[in-house]
Amino acid sequence: EALSGKKPFVKYWLHTGFLTINGEKMSKSLKNFITVDEFLKKNEGGARILRLLVIENHYRSAIDFNEKIIAQTKKELAIFDEFIRRLKLIKADKAVKKNNFKLPSLKKEFYEAMNDDFNTPKALGTIFTLIRQANLLIDKNQLSKKQVTEILTFFQEIDTFFGFIFEKNKKKEIIPEEILKLVEKREKYRQEKNFSQADALRDKIKKFGYEVKDTASGPIIKKIS
Repeated sequence: EALSGKKPFVKYWLHTGFLTINGEKMSKSLKNFITVDEFLKKNEGGARILRLLVIENHYRSAIDFNEKIIAQTKKELAIFDEFIRRLKLIKADKAVKKNNFKLPSLKKEFYEAMNDDFNTPKALGTIFTLIRQANLLIDKNQLSKKQVTEILTFFQEIDTFFGFIFEKNKKKEIIPEEILKLVEKREKYRQEKNFSQADALRDKIKKFGYEVKDTASGPIIKKIS
């Protein structure tokens, strides 16, 4: 507090579990350690990956840091990114039917887990349940614009302390004009139910390094990483 001028400097002190590297104790003598700076340079979006990796484990549990867990965390982060992208594509309601999606009960479960000794793995489990339920409704074009706003507001609320959900300062991906024209042509074939031609164009787009995902709100174009 004397150094920072902030009082209180922190509100909580947590004694964490051990960190191992590929099953071994992290040690300079074993040369099996990696610094946070090195991790951030090696992995695109590294800060988000590292935060999610830590949050997925209870703070008192040991974490074994290895390439497999990093790859798994990247896949889970991609689920968040894809879900948020789908939410933002939903425009005004088009006679959306009533559904059984209950955000208040999911929020209650989330905060109960967080209040239970910072049980972040259980809290994240609730979030993945939310994503699963909402994605099913998006597939059926049954998620209302109001529900979309409520979910995004909830995510912004919890990201003030999680800090990994939303990509910050990411440059907007520019899709080449040639790919956009192929996707537009493919969508026309789909509307005409000419699925053989549509599939052929999907394969052609893939050869250029892009994939197309069909949604109720229109096609999503994504660069294959």
